[in-house]
Amino acid sequence: MKRFIVLTCLGIFFCLTPQKINAQSPCRKLDSLQRMLLIVKADSALIDTYNALAVANAETNNKGYASLYAEKALRMAEDKKYQKGVADALVHIAYFSDKGIEEFANTIRKYQKALNIYRELGLKDKVISILEIIGTFYYKLGNFENYRKAMTYYEEALKVRKENPKIGSKLALADTYERIGELATYLQEDDKALKNLREAQQIKEGLGIKQIQNARLLAKYQRMKDLQGNVQDTSTVQMAVGFSIVIAILLTLLIINIVRKNEAVRELRTLGIEFPKKEPKKLSKYAN
Repeated sequence: MKRFIVLTCLGIFFCLTPQKINAQSPCRKLDSLQRMLLIVKADSALIDTYNALAVANAETNNKGYASLYAEKALRMAEDKKYQKGVADALVHIAYFSDKGIEEFANTIRKYQKALNIYRELGLKDKVISILEIIGTFYYKLGNFENYRKAMTYYEEALKVRKENPKIGSKLALADTYERIGELATYLQEDDKALKNLREAQQIKEGLGIKQIQNARLLAKYQRMKDLQGNVQDTSTVQMAVGFSIVIAILLTLLIINIVRKNEAVRELRTLGIEFPKKEPKKLSKYAN
C-alpha cells in the first residue's frame, strides 16, 4: 500500500512538474528536486531528476553544481543505456562548458551527438531546438563560411517545424524565418532574404506583432530589387541598341568599301588597265 501511494504521488508530480516547477522560484525548485531524489527509484526517472537539477542549478548561476549533476546524469544514462538521458546530459554539459574558440569544436560534437540521438528517438521538438542552438553557434562566430553552416542548420530546423506544425508556436516559426533571412543578407542572397523576411513579417502581423525594423528592412530590400530590375531592363535595352548601332556601322563600312572598290576598278579600266580573270578552281583532280 505504501509503495502504491509513493508511486501515485510520483505520477502526479511528473504530470504537474512542468507547470508547477516553472512557476516556482529557483530555490524552491531545487528543494523540490532534491526531495525527488529521496523517493525516485526508476533509473530513467532518477537520471531525468539529475538533469533537471543541472538546469535548476544553472538558473541560480551555480554552474559548478550544474556541471556535476549533468556529468552524473551522463554517466548513469550511459551505464543504463537510457539514450534520452544521455542526450539531455550532453546538451547540458555542452551548454555549461566554456564557449571559447578552443572549446568550440568539443561543444559542437556534444550537441551533434545529442542531435543524432534525438533524431533516432523521433523527438522532433528536441531536434529543432538543437539544430537552432548549433546554427546560433556558427552564426555568432561570423564570417561567410560559418554563416553558410548556420544557414544549413536553420533551414533544416525550418523544414522540421513546417513538417510538424503542432510543435512550437507560430512566433517561433516566424523567428526561424527571420534568422534565415538575416543570414541570407550576410550571404548576399537577396531573393532568399526578401522571401524569408516577408514570411516572418506575415506571421507576426497575423499575431498582431508589428516590428518597424523588419518593415523597414523589407521595404529596403524591395526597393533594391525593383531598382536592380530597372537597371537590368535598362541595360538590356542599351545593349540591344548598342549592338544594332555596331551592326549598322559595320554594314555601312562594308558598303562604302565595295563602292570604292568598284570606282577604283572603273578608273583603272578608263586608263586601259584590265584585271586578269581568275581561273575557276577545279573541284577534283579528275575534273576536265
